[in-house]
Amino acid sequence: DKSNRMYKACKFFLQALYFTNSYCYFYLWL
Repeated sequence: DKSNRMYKACKFFLQALYFTNSYCYFYLWL
């Protein structure tokens, strides 16, 4: 299903964005 693949890609992108954001916050707190 095309929409399901798009949803998974979007979800993966959001998770990666959240991970990099938390990593930046952690780096700033050091």
